[in-house]
Amino acid sequence: MRPRVSGMQFTPAPAHAVADGLLGWTRMDVKGIRIDGVGVRRTRSGRLTLSFPVRIDRYGIEHTIVLPVSVDDQRRLQTFVLDELRRQGSVLP
Repeated sequence: MRPRVSGMQFTPAPAHAVADGLLGWTRMDVKGIRIDGVGVRRTRSGRLTLSFPVRIDRYGIEHTIVLPVSVDDQRRLQTFVLDELRRQGSVLP
């Protein structure tokens, strides 16, 4: 099942961040909810992946802001987003 995603935009990361694997950030609407700040990264092995935004509280504990509920949902969303970014020419294959 294809996720209901629309309005996707990509913002490239600055060169110094790309050297560390961050290619940029994407913003999208998923089922009527705007999600901003999802990182697009290249792993050390060369695989493209998404990293979801977190906030860090005053005790240094990370709290996920947005994350697909299941591993399958996360995979479907990641596949869709990366395919769409490739189609738009935003991220190399």
